[in-house]
Amino acid sequence: MHFDGSNMRLGLGAGIVLSSPKGDWLKYALQIHFAASNNVTEYEALVHGLRLANELGIRRILCYGDSDIVVQQCSGKGDAHDSNMASYRFLVQKLSGFFVGCEFLHVPRAENEAAGTLAKIASSRQSIPSGVSVEHLHKLSVKPSPDSESIHAAAPEPEMVAVFAVVTTPSWALPISEFLENGVLPMDETEDRQVQHRASAYSIINNELAKRSCTGIFQRCVEQDKGIEILLDIHRGECRHHAASRSLVAKAFHHAFYWPTTLEDVESLVLKCEGCQRFS
Repeated sequence: MHFDGSNMRLGLGAGIVLSSPKGDWLKYALQIHFAASNNVTEYEALVHGLRLANELGIRRILCYGDSDIVVQQCSGKGDAHDSNMASYRFLVQKLSGFFVGCEFLHVPRAENEAAGTLAKIASSRQSIPSGVSVEHLHKLSVKPSPDSESIHAAAPEPEMVAVFAVVTTPSWALPISEFLENGVLPMDETEDRQVQHRASAYSIINNELAKRSCTGIFQRCVEQDKGIEILLDIHRGECRHHAASRSLVAKAFHHAFYWPTTLEDVESLVLKCEGCQRFS
């Protein structure tokens, strides 16, 4: 996991990038809506990254950050003289206990660029890129100490007109989402059993529905039209190679997106591509 924090004029933000040895990744941007020091944003990124990794069932994790202070404190090599920093360090130690192995490592900023970019996007209140999950933080992860200046009284954010993308559960997955969130099941007995059976492969992560793949990777559930757009983007990049249907499906899933008609949509796309038909 790579984590980073950012403190800019428009606000605070943090970035988290979770990557597996196989090359799978998940990206998260945190928009922070309270006033605090940059060290606090670094800690919030680390805390939320550890919580997310635990929710995903990760057992061993390496945490890379470019904040020497935070890494030194969490690894036990440095003291936390600020009372708020001490509270954050204690919380991190508590969260690290959920893992079989957890290490904190310092890296140069250049080697933490992906998380840093996400943190700057979040703090500057830019539109969130496709494939990145966003969360809004309005509350600290620790109880602030009045003896510390690292967390300030909340100041009103500058007025601006902004449009935020609201992620909702795709229509095809509404019964599953309703069951996971509210315990509500269809009235029909057959549909009831089907929903309960299918729901075991799904989870709610940061208010978004995700499906766990056979390899254990969580894939963000999207509407069919959004999925087709993703396939078109992948196909444009792969068209000169005229990839087979299942290859395109694998690439869509590798990008951590899922919808139930993926294979049918890919086959339809390939049938319409003259190049794919010629070289198939």
